[in-house]
Amino acid sequence: MIQRIQTLYLLVAGTLLVLFAVFADAWAAPIAANMAWLGTAGLVLAAIAAAIAFIAAVLYKDRKRQRRIIQAAQVVDLLVVAVAVGGLFLREGDAPLATGGILLALAPVLAYVILRLAQRGVDKDIALVRSMDRLR
Repeated sequence: MIQRIQTLYLLVAGTLLVLFAVFADAWAAPIAANMAWLGTAGLVLAAIAAAIAFIAAVLYKDRKRQRRIIQAAQVVDLLVVAVAVGGLFLREGDAPLATGGILLALAPVLAYVILRLAQRGVDKDIALVRSMDRLR
């Protein structure tokens, strides 16, 4: 399971999304006065995306299903990115945002890039298996 690089990518992306969900107060606190639901939505979506990434890491034997699940994780992660960016732009007036909050808000973007790398790895595995089937 760990021998495939995309498994490591999926675990790292899931961990980034868990960190984003656990430390949601760092980026959600400045927007709580205007839109309290936005922080909760980001937390829930990040937890769902992390769970999907961890589930995809376990499904290493069925590559086509793993690819579909990674695509679902990417879609949910894009929603997390939209919530985080929307939260940064809709925060209350000139409310200061700590550097840690900004860096934490970038975690879903990095997770999306890592999920894309995992998807490329799965696609390469599918192509390799397909080429080996032709040789038999």
